[in-house]
This record gives sequence, C-alpha cells and structure tokens, in this order.
Amino acid sequence: MTPRTRTAAALLPLLTLLLVPGPLHAEECSAKTTIEAVYKELQGIVTAAPDDDSMREAVKTVMMRFIDFEEFGKLSLGTQWATLDATQRGIYLTEFKELLKRTYLRRFKRGEPFKVSYRSDCRMNSKGDRMEIQTMIQSAGDVEADVDYRFHKPGDTWLVYDIVVDEVSIMRNYRKSFIQTLQKDGFDKLIEKMKKKKSDRDEDDGDKT
Repeated sequence: MTPRTRTAAALLPLLTLLLVPGPLHAEECSAKTTIEAVYKELQGIVTAAPDDDSMREAVKTVMMRFIDFEEFGKLSLGTQWATLDATQRGIYLTEFKELLKRTYLRRFKRGEPFKVSYRSDCRMNSKGDRMEIQTMIQSAGDVEADVDYRFHKPGDTWLVYDIVVDEVSIMRNYRKSFIQTLQKDGFDKLIEKMKKKKSDRDEDDGDKT
C-alpha cells in the first residue's frame, strides 16, 4: 500500500462521519415536532373549552411555550429598539406580548375544529440558526390560510420569532406601523396605539361570542 493509499484509507472513516446526515436531519425537524404538538393541543382546546374565556386563556398558555415574545418584539421595532431605555423596553414588551396574543387568538373559534397540513419539509437557512415550518389551516366552511412559523434557537429549544399569514409577516407588518408612529409621535403615542389595537380586538372577539 502506497503512502497516498494509506492516507486515503485513514481519512475514509472521518469523511463518512461528516457526510452521514442522520442526526442532523432529526435536529432540523425538531421545530416541526414542536408545531405538530402545538396544533394537537390547540385542536383539543378549541373543541373542549367550556366557554370562550377559557379557550382564550388556554391558547395563551400554549403560546407562552413556543413563541419568543422578546425576540419577536425586538424585531418588530427594528433599529428603533436601540433608542429605548430599559423602562421603555419593559413597557413596550408587555404591551407587545398582549397584542400578539390577541392577534394569534383571532385564528381560533371555540367549537370550530380545524385541520392542519404541511406544505413543505423543514426549511433551514445556510447558517443553521433559522428555520421555517409552512402549514395550511383549513377551518369551518373550507376556509384556508397559509400559516408559516419562523424559528430561531436562542438556547436548547427552537422558538418562534415571526408568523407569516398568507404571505404577510406579522413582525414586518408591526415594524412598519410601530416605527412610523415612534418616529413621528414618540414612545407614549406608540404604547397608546398598541393598547387601542388590543382593546379593539377584544371588542371584536366579544362581538363574535
């Protein structure tokens, strides 16, 4: 065996380990497992909740486990996040969390079950630190909506930092409105508008019950 042949033989086990995708595939799709579990839980809540208030509180509890509200809120403010002091950031994130909960809640109605399908496999970026799960929700009356979840992994768990509904990013939609208000009218006006949006959605939900 020549020196070159011996070197190639020695490197072969290492190259095999680098090329085998088994464990990586399982890691890539762990976010999909999260969404599958979330939807299963939400389906149970929608069909079993005794009243609308109970359903809303249960859905909010589920949201707390898979959404990174802080990252979602920061990205929704873009570069303007850096202009806020610590107190303002705390106030903003509190209001943002409640507004996002109400926005997401509007997709579910008690007693109206829904079906879920997946439009693609896990989609990961080149750096391996962002992932997208594409779903389609079919509710009563065959009403369909594409709902895509964008994940990042700040620790050991994949968490959602944006939700895209029928090709419209909630985060980017918020960002345009938030930045415009903040730059034109200031922080207090932004918080006032966020509270009003949440209040308006509370009233809309009340009209539907």
